[in-house]
Amino acid sequence: MDSVKQRQDVNLYSQELYARGYIFRSDKAPEAPSHWKNASFGGFYLAYDPRLNAVRVKRNGCDLLALGVMFDSRFPDEGCDVFLERVAAELEKSHDAMHELLDHSSGRYILAYTDPLGKSFIVSDATGMKSVFYYDAHPRMIVSHPYLILDNSSAGMRDKIAVKFGYPGLRGPVNNSFMLTPNACLDFETFTSRRVWPRDVVQQRSVNDAAKIIQKNMANTIKFAKNNYQVLVSVTAGLDSRLTLSFLKNAKDVQYFTYYRSDKLDTDSHDLKFAKSIADDMDLDVTVLRLSEPPTTPNSFRSILDRNTFIEHQKRLSWVYYHRYSNKHNLMHLRSNISEVGREFWSYKNFDVSSGWDLARLYLRGDKEYRADYVFRVIEAFEEFDSISGLTSCKDLVDVKSLFYWEFRMASWHAQLVAESDPAFDTLSIFNCRATLEAMLSVPRPKRKSSAILRYVISENWPALAEYDVNGKPFWPNPA
Repeated sequence: MDSVKQRQDVNLYSQELYARGYIFRSDKAPEAPSHWKNASFGGFYLAYDPRLNAVRVKRNGCDLLALGVMFDSRFPDEGCDVFLERVAAELEKSHDAMHELLDHSSGRYILAYTDPLGKSFIVSDATGMKSVFYYDAHPRMIVSHPYLILDNSSAGMRDKIAVKFGYPGLRGPVNNSFMLTPNACLDFETFTSRRVWPRDVVQQRSVNDAAKIIQKNMANTIKFAKNNYQVLVSVTAGLDSRLTLSFLKNAKDVQYFTYYRSDKLDTDSHDLKFAKSIADDMDLDVTVLRLSEPPTTPNSFRSILDRNTFIEHQKRLSWVYYHRYSNKHNLMHLRSNISEVGREFWSYKNFDVSSGWDLARLYLRGDKEYRADYVFRVIEAFEEFDSISGLTSCKDLVDVKSLFYWEFRMASWHAQLVAESDPAFDTLSIFNCRATLEAMLSVPRPKRKSSAILRYVISENWPALAEYDVNGKPFWPNPA
């Protein structure tokens, strides 16, 4: 296989190979893009894309390194270095104290940390928007992009299997590689993971009480983004992006866009109609990115994307983003995914979940790939997933279907979707905070199913947005 350098030498878009990525390698300096920075941490060699903000704090035997965008959702004016000092102070007390503080963290990051006993670990942001994959063979590696493992070892690709919103289970596309789930940390020495949340039963709240927490955290995320970046917001007719928009009432210092393929695809016709309506009615400048129009996607750019992600979402859109926005300085895309964690996404799958077999059933339900060999491999994969992650053992603490959506689908699918746009810009979500998601999960199930919190906050923030349909349906659903 060609080396990373050879691949870079022959590609015009070489700077975008493994964009915004990183690699920890146990035995020597990693094979990585030539423009990446080098360091070391926890006995591992490290290389990372210089576009990743790197903040390191050492305090009384603790050593912490954050790569990416990391901030406290309660204090949007505070820098990452100040927040990391407080995180280090909590780590001095205990791991649980540190993770309790990290409940309030937001952004898109990985955090490597060494405790006072000299043991090192790594953890991701709340939903794993910045991926963590680990290779449990020689040499040991922790990476953002699984194909970095191929560049640094003799590992081969795993046997092909039909993929739906991520490879089933924890195993990635490369042999001996695993995905670290959100709400877990990985031990650098043993290469085993440990669950860090939920630590107790998620207490039930009223919609009003939960909304206050969510509203404050999300408003602070918007403030942080506007304080530090040129903000780009995707506008759709969906409820989740409507919520993001509601925190930007009449904001003219923000760039808005929607993309359009065809009236026949997904909700594109509704998205286009809403974008045009909001632009006219609220005097907002909303750009329509028409994916059918030139320029065509260069094969050389697509070849980079093929290394950057292992699930194809919309590589055409990635090129449109890159062509239009990559020359914009300090741009941050505010996405609105993740809300489904607190909206009973799998409520229609009406069965209890108490084992890996049940997780496989959630994954397979409605799938057309019902070949016996495929089904048995998926069941085996999710039994391993449950054994390592301990997800169903949380069934008395939190709704496990929602937790599965959070820890599997967000980390395996959403993170790859976001990685497609990394050549053009970095990404934040107002939902990507454990305290926010816990508040969403704290309201009664019927209220989650009706998205009551989202509708409440939107109508509080910007009442006029409740006048527009949500994907062709009334904003306020008819009472059951």
